[in-house]
Amino acid sequence: MILPFAVSSFNLIIVKNFMTSIPESLIEAAELDGCNDLMTLVKIVIPLSVPILSAVTLFYFVSFWNRYTEAVMFINNSAKYTLQVMLRALVFQSDGSLGEGNIVYDNMKMAVMVLGMLPVLVIYPFVQKYFVSGLMLGGVKE
Repeated sequence: MILPFAVSSFNLIIVKNFMTSIPESLIEAAELDGCNDLMTLVKIVIPLSVPILSAVTLFYFVSFWNRYTEAVMFINNSAKYTLQVMLRALVFQSDGSLGEGNIVYDNMKMAVMVLGMLPVLVIYPFVQKYFVSGLMLGGVKE
């Protein structure tokens, strides 16, 4: 389920724009200091790319976490459905009553919704400080 959607063109364009904005003088200075291409990548490019890589990682995580259509298309066994598919089925499942819904059932729906949001809410504060700067650096070319 992950491999067909592994590369997003939007994220690829953001990272490409950021990588082209890295000053060529830094790479030339690393080469003059004796760094080969791999050392230049590890010592210069990746440390400078932490903001954009964290922003793209957050994009990918949220995108894969919220996949619904692909899970329904590719997974045939209902025991292997993702949380988002089960959440949609739970929310749109009719309890058969015409009046007010069952309070226990409604509470269970709300609990599953909170569980669906919890991983994103836990990860976002750690990535948030890089998020805005990474998007601005990758999207604006001077």
